[in-house]
Amino acid sequence: MSSVTPNPSPFTRRCTRTGSILIASCAVLYLAAFLTDYEENILIFLANVFAPAALVVVVGGAIIAELFSRFRKQQVAPRRRIIGALLIISVLVPTVVGELRGHATPNDTSSPAGMELTVLDANLLGPVDVTSGFYDEVARRKPDIIALQELNPTVANNLISKVGDLYPCKQLAPQPGVNGMGVFARFPCIQRDTSHVRAGIGMPQIVDVALPDNKTVAVINVHTIPPHWLVKKSPDDSTIRQLSNAIVERELFIKEVLEESRLVRTDAVILAGDLNATTRNRVYRMVRRMGLFDSFSVGSRLHGGTWPAPYIPLPSWLVRIDFIFHCRGLVALHSETLPEGYGSDHRGIIAKLALRK
Repeated sequence: MSSVTPNPSPFTRRCTRTGSILIASCAVLYLAAFLTDYEENILIFLANVFAPAALVVVVGGAIIAELFSRFRKQQVAPRRRIIGALLIISVLVPTVVGELRGHATPNDTSSPAGMELTVLDANLLGPVDVTSGFYDEVARRKPDIIALQELNPTVANNLISKVGDLYPCKQLAPQPGVNGMGVFARFPCIQRDTSHVRAGIGMPQIVDVALPDNKTVAVINVHTIPPHWLVKKSPDDSTIRQLSNAIVERELFIKEVLEESRLVRTDAVILAGDLNATTRNRVYRMVRRMGLFDSFSVGSRLHGGTWPAPYIPLPSWLVRIDFIFHCRGLVALHSETLPEGYGSDHRGIIAKLALRK
């Protein structure tokens, strides 16, 4: 006597249907972002941002659906399992490929031979104040250079009060909200005029830091606009066109900042900040093509997530949008994220760099 398999529950059917559509759509767009080098558009951006989240949602839904089916003694058809596995792999593979792109250039750490610099970068979520843990972290680690985005006046004053004596260089432009910027350094410095450069979120900073032994490093502090901002070029622009304009503005901003940094010769260049982009976005590749290397190339780039901070109910490894890049004159010895955001929705990132001979 043949057994009759019960019909799947509505929850299982909903998970299967929604998950298949979501992951298949992301897979097509996501693969297009990697297999082509066309100008990035809003569809590719959405695939780049939401594919990891979609992967988490679908895998979680599949697990729950499997548990429901086992509880109700249902059988999941092998064909569905195979199709589901292929869809997940089609997103997982380009995710891993994108994260490993930074390994394309070997990072020789055999004989840096020069002075070492510890660099800290953090987006502090300007509308709120970070907790005292952030000041304690700075005081404990004593980084040589600090690049901050979304620096508000309260946090700037607290940093000056608590650790200001460690940093003769204080190039600060704190503002309420998200536009504040700031650079601290343990060595003398001069800030270049960037008023003629295209603005991101706040004006970019280029600070020349005078190191011992007559060496100079240019520290570039940036905060690019996210592609979901609406940038209107014409009264007739549709919402999709405005979103695409934002991507173009972001890339023009980075291009101008990098060109400006080349006008004055220095021994080394460090670019730090919130790109509002992942390793899978075109703006990241633009920075790399300008000869700058990702400090996380020395370690597992899959464990360098900076957003969201751990106390936000999403996987903390989901997105890495904060970076410390360095030129060929520096070598990355170590890179890691701070253990938490200390009140910000981002986790800070720290890199130990060394000057080459």
